[in-house]
This record gives sequence, structure tokens and C-alpha cells, in this order.
Amino acid sequence: MRCRVVAATTMALLDTAALDDADLLLAREEQPCSGEPVYWRGLGRLHLARTRPAEAVAALRRATALEPANDEVQGELAVALLALGDAGDAVQLLAALTRRDPARADIRINLDYAHGMLGQRPSRAVGDDDMFWSRRLQYAGLGARRADRVRLAEAMLGQAILVRPRHDAELWRQYDEINGINAKRSTLVSN
Repeated sequence: MRCRVVAATTMALLDTAALDDADLLLAREEQPCSGEPVYWRGLGRLHLARTRPAEAVAALRRATALEPANDEVQGELAVALLALGDAGDAVQLLAALTRRDPARADIRINLDYAHGMLGQRPSRAVGDDDMFWSRRLQYAGLGARRADRVRLAEAMLGQAILVRPRHDAELWRQYDEINGINAKRSTLVSN
């Protein structure tokens, strides 16, 4: 019970951006809670919030080892792998999660992001409405951008804009940003 309280307190601290307090709490509770997956999940989330993806992956691997059947922990591990830049391992985890629960939109979008990092375009599923398909394209484009696949990112973000049923200022900002990067690179190459 103590470790569950620590995990809940950690989440509250992360939600309020009290990262130093979360660091202190988790450091103090490592010994009594080291055998509990909730402790390692909280630590993994803290490392992600602190932009320490390698440490997040290590903590979430410990949580997965302690609770291998927990799809939520595996999903968090996949997100940490993406933050680390390891799209290959993330794809394996996310694909397995998608096979187990194809209706999970968050997992499908993370899988599209990972595929974008690997330079792959998503395929529209029969059940995808225009809004969800646009979101899938957007996240695949952002994944491509993360891996510096600028032309692919621009193409997918542009397609996401065309499919999106309503205006989205954030999507347009993302497209403008990637379009500017692509334009600068084209200018440098031609000079």
C-alpha cells in the first residue's frame, strides 16, 4: 500500500510540475518499493518529464519485468523508447499491443509515429473516419520529423491538413515549420 501511495503522490507531483519533489520522494522510497512495478512506472514517468529517456527506458523495463502482462506498462515503455529514438523496438512493442487491442487509438497513433521515424507511411484502416485518419497522418509526420525525414514529414502533414474535417491551428503550425525547414534545405542544396 505504501508504494501505491508513493506512485499516486508521484503522479500528482508530475501533474503540478514539482519535479524536484518527485525526485526526492522516489529517491527516498527506492529501497522499500524496488519490488513494486508502480514505483518503477512512476520513476520512468519522472525520467521522461526530466527528458532522460535512457533512464526512463531502464525504469520501465524493470516495471515490465515485474508485471509482464500489463499492456499499460508496455505502452509507456514504447513511448520511452520513442523518446530515446529507438523506433525499431517501439514498433515491435506497439504492434503487439495493437494486435491484442486494435481499438486502442493511442497505441495506433504511437505506432504511426514510430513508423514515421522509420520512414514508413501509415495505411488508412476501413474504420478510420477523416479526423482519426488525419491524426494518424499528423503523428506519422511528426515521427518522420523526429528522425529528420523532412520531405516525408512535409508530405504527411500536408495530407493530414487536406483530410482534416476542420481547421487546426497546431497542425498548420507544424506544417509551416517543416515546410520552412524543407525550403531552407532546398535553398542550401541549390546554392
